[in-house]
Amino acid sequence: MKQVEERYILKILSFLERGSYFTKQQMLSWLKRHPGNWCMEEDGYGYQYCLISYPLTSLSQPYLDPEKTVLLVFDGDTVIADIATVSTRTDDLLHDDEISDAIMDIDTWVQSCLYVMKTAFAHHTSFQKKDSVACIICNAYVTHSYRRKGIFTAMMQMVRDHCVRFSHNTITLFQTISLDPDIACYGPDASDEPYYYSMEQ
Repeated sequence: MKQVEERYILKILSFLERGSYFTKQQMLSWLKRHPGNWCMEEDGYGYQYCLISYPLTSLSQPYLDPEKTVLLVFDGDTVIADIATVSTRTDDLLHDDEISDAIMDIDTWVQSCLYVMKTAFAHHTSFQKKDSVACIICNAYVTHSYRRKGIFTAMMQMVRDHCVRFSHNTITLFQTISLDPDIACYGPDASDEPYYYSMEQ
């Protein structure tokens, strides 16, 4: 892990540390031992795409299933976009209650995505392939002033590629997505006013 990569990964971990089951240093140490669980890319605008992934429930899990992925996009030191996913093998999603329960514990939006995905599999049994991966996009957001630069598309492709990175044969990837409210939460156009989401609006 190069110094610039570690610097951006630490920025992500600072975002995640509150409310997580790990400390920033615990996760950094774990990622250094698992180089397949982080990557960085730069686009044509010079924006840095920094991605990490880790076991959803515990760093001591022998397997990564289910796996949480978080990607932040930076313009220098400023966060301008983000996306987060949880993924697992489709067969496990359908038949392993512990995995379903762990995913449902994330939040209400993810529960809704999980319901949609399971319903689709129930009605279309041809989708139920043992060599397929299910990916729930928990949230995705691009700051207003950075839109129309292909950032959203690039983030989507990057997390798709990451979900199937250990597959060597043809694989099917199923996705559902939950988008954040279209309100600037960070970046140069963020409002100082707090935003409280209402299910009634």
